[in-house]
Amino acid sequence: MDAQKKRSELLQRVQYARDILGRKESQSLEAVAKKIEDFNPDQPHASDDGALKALRFLAERLAEVEAALDRELSPMDRVRIVRHPQRVCLKDILENVYDNYTEIGGQDEHSIDPGMLIARAYVTRRKGKKLLNHPVMVVGQEKGHGEEFRNGG
Repeated sequence: MDAQKKRSELLQRVQYARDILGRKESQSLEAVAKKIEDFNPDQPHASDDGALKALRFLAERLAEVEAALDRELSPMDRVRIVRHPQRVCLKDILENVYDNYTEIGGQDEHSIDPGMLIARAYVTRRKGKKLLNHPVMVVGQEKGHGEEFRNGG
């Protein structure tokens, strides 16, 4: 199961790289992608440890290809990175970084710009045996994912 999950993660990374490159093709990326696609972790004679070791090798090779591609990115490729649907947005940060947040500006009928998000969030930390809540104000652009995007961000 872990090997299958790792293989699908690698395939997602390959697809992301293809999305960023647009119409350009990279022979090294396609070679690694072919090896990952052809890899079958469910073969009866393959042990789980052997499959994970092979996938780690493929992940290292993919990381090398990604680093090489990163050095050759054109300005338009960088724009594709910023506009990619899987890019982290402000809501992801609010949900995963802060303990609690309340949206006080953004998408409603009285907002000036629905792409702007204002939220009151709390950072909780422990000092000794005491819990301390620190309120913070988060202001940023919210692009969103898929259908829930706000004014293009």
